[in-house]
Amino acid sequence: MEKSKINIEATLEVILNMLRYFENMPDSLDEQKKYIKRYNNIKQRMKLLINDIYDYMVKNEGFASGISTGVKDAIDNKLVPKRIWEHPIPWKVFFQHLIKKKFTSTTELFDYIKITFCQCWITSDENKRLDKAKLKSKMPEGWQSWRDRYDDPKVKIKLAVEPYNPSNSNLDITPDHL
Repeated sequence: MEKSKINIEATLEVILNMLRYFENMPDSLDEQKKYIKRYNNIKQRMKLLINDIYDYMVKNEGFASGISTGVKDAIDNKLVPKRIWEHPIPWKVFFQHLIKKKFTSTTELFDYIKITFCQCWITSDENKRLDKAKLKSKMPEGWQSWRDRYDDPKVKIKLAVEPYNPSNSNLDITPDHL
């Protein structure tokens, strides 16, 4: 596998600076509305940069995405499944916790991303079940593990391949990690 050519330190520094922007957001909703376009642009750019970091971690540090049984079965049957790259802890939840943290260094930020960020390939039908259960952008009430969202009775996404994270080998991402 080709090593990622991303400048990880520079990318983390950009994200750290973006997070500082959110620290200075006004508390008033009316005041926040003035900044909403810039806020959304920064949030979208940050998502792309964190995905770049994840790609770096996959290519350079042994991380691996999970694969649902639906995707694996389709591939095993030589079909090309319509698949989605999905965050077991939704981006919205991850992002809300990320902006609340007060990182003091790129190392601290990188360690946090390593421990809490993972992705899985799921089918479009599995994605629709998340949407129908209203769990597309949130975790179930009282969740204790990232798996609770996939194990929800209305969703039931089984993974053929668990995501792998050498920094958190059982990938036990709980609310305490966030």
